[in-house]
Amino acid sequence: MSFSYKNAATETKQFIRKLQRSDEKTKKQWFLGTTSVIMVLVLLLWVVYLNLTIPSVAGPVISTSTPSLAFKPELKRENVEPSIFETFAKGVSVIGNDLKQKYEVFSEAVTKSLNSLKSKFEKKNSMSIQGANLNFTFQGLDKIPPTPLP
Repeated sequence: MSFSYKNAATETKQFIRKLQRSDEKTKKQWFLGTTSVIMVLVLLLWVVYLNLTIPSVAGPVISTSTPSLAFKPELKRENVEPSIFETFAKGVSVIGNDLKQKYEVFSEAVTKSLNSLKSKFEKKNSMSIQGANLNFTFQGLDKIPPTPLP
């Protein structure tokens, strides 16, 4: 039995037509399944690409007699190259620490703003009304005699 591109193309067209005529549930299942498979393939290709292109970030191990390395025989080699997962974990921890610091700064600013608003809402206004002390006599002016009106 030999492979034929023509047969494969016609079978694919028939399958797509059959899928187009099927109900919505079947279409959604095929959509989720193929999307998941493609996503896993892309992720695997990305991991392989990173393993091939990223140079080792770890230098040579200075001492193998340290207690932390005594329990990890795989790290007793002279040149330790971290795996992509170790590099990824390191990156995630750096980003996590950075986000934590930024969150602390943000939460401080929000706390200050909320305290400021709270103090403004709790502030009580007071108003005192006093009668006016009006004195309409002017000192040092010549007196004008009153003029009678007709």
